[in-house]
Amino acid sequence: EDAAKGNALDLNDAVPHVDYPAEFRQGTYADCHDADVVVITAGKPQGPTDTRLDLVKGNTLIMKQIISQINESGFEPEILSIFH
Repeated sequence: EDAAKGNALDLNDAVPHVDYPAEFRQGTYADCHDADVVVITAGKPQGPTDTRLDLVKGNTLIMKQIISQINESGFEPEILSIFH
């Protein structure tokens, strides 16, 4: 939680330098229910004896847990197709 709060504070320092409204804050999975965008930047570091396959397996489990929590929040993504 402390890292998330610090990251949000750092990102908000950059907001005056972009041409669109933005707000960054520490949140919970419940906050995802009405989000426009959810960005996931989670994963486990590769250990000294881990193969790349080990890393993929571990990160797949992490992503499944996170996505499950986001879905339980009621988040309903609007999928925009780039193919017409």
